[in-house]
Amino acid sequence: MPSWPIAGQSRAHRGCGPGNSASVTRASWRLATCCTRCTGKAGPILTNTSWLWTLRPERRSGSSRTRPRSSGLQQSLRTRASGKLLWKRDLAEEFGATYAGRKNNDTGYGASPIAYGNAVIVPLGRSRVREATPGQSLIALDQVDGRVLWKALDFDSGFASPVLIEIDGRDQLVLHVKGEVIGVDPKDGRRLWSQPMTSDWEPNVTPVWDRGNGILVIDGEAARLIELTTTKGKTIPREAWSSSKMNAVVPTPVLAGERFYGSTRTMLVAISAKTGEHGWTERGFPLVSIVHAGGKLILLDENGQLTLATPGPEGLTERSRCTVTEKYSLTAPALAGTTLFIRDRKRILALAVG
Repeated sequence: MPSWPIAGQSRAHRGCGPGNSASVTRASWRLATCCTRCTGKAGPILTNTSWLWTLRPERRSGSSRTRPRSSGLQQSLRTRASGKLLWKRDLAEEFGATYAGRKNNDTGYGASPIAYGNAVIVPLGRSRVREATPGQSLIALDQVDGRVLWKALDFDSGFASPVLIEIDGRDQLVLHVKGEVIGVDPKDGRRLWSQPMTSDWEPNVTPVWDRGNGILVIDGEAARLIELTTTKGKTIPREAWSSSKMNAVVPTPVLAGERFYGSTRTMLVAISAKTGEHGWTERGFPLVSIVHAGGKLILLDENGQLTLATPGPEGLTERSRCTVTEKYSLTAPALAGTTLFIRDRKRILALAVG
């Protein structure tokens, strides 16, 4: 993928999009998306991905930030080959799950489930609309039959999804929830550690693991690196550094080499993964979503401008730039081989970039 034509990429496919910022994922040759536009009904869901969020028809939502491997308020699992429904659980009725966001619940459900072993782990958060049983903000469902494997914790969730990491040979699930970042044992939901955050915002940005012992989180107007160490079998968190230079409000940063690359409202920023020192800033990239592939960055900003660039110590070297979608494009592209899947509020595009 050295470059693509200035006039644009070869368009392999085009389809109706699911509205707002639900993501696209790919498994084998089928795509899955989640839709809440107009009616809250599920959009084009072609299921070779295993678990999907579906929104109850009576819900009307202005936004859906969930990924296709998750569901709005009903968690379901389908077979990879035929899409046949195997089971589903109503998270609202059974566990008191509610949408994250404003009090009138019109901003959509954002946090994705994550697979671990034979389980699907689902962040629900604390119920906001009715009294619910304590200790079930995080649940694990069996992938085979949907039964509850465990329920744990109480927290206010946001739009950030959990991420699985490994520290000193031990698997941990990291969640950025309102007011704190927590580490959880994915086997039973037991809390392992907690690091307080200063912002009372509901987090939008999924934590980024540096493949070592560091976790990057966006806390309000600052990026913070949480360093994890192990003492006598116990994980100890501490803040290694913070930087106000990277304050992405929606797109999740990426790690490429020794730098994190992330967005502000108007710029692309590079900071050192080790020290948090500001490397460089490139203007002209408003709320840019980033994919790192083959030593290059694929950048899609909120205005639908797609850029291929090589990052360096002093800045970006642009290879190509063109406009491929309408405003607003807040969904991260998905790269599968040499096909790039992108979307705005109206369309899903598959672009041949190889």
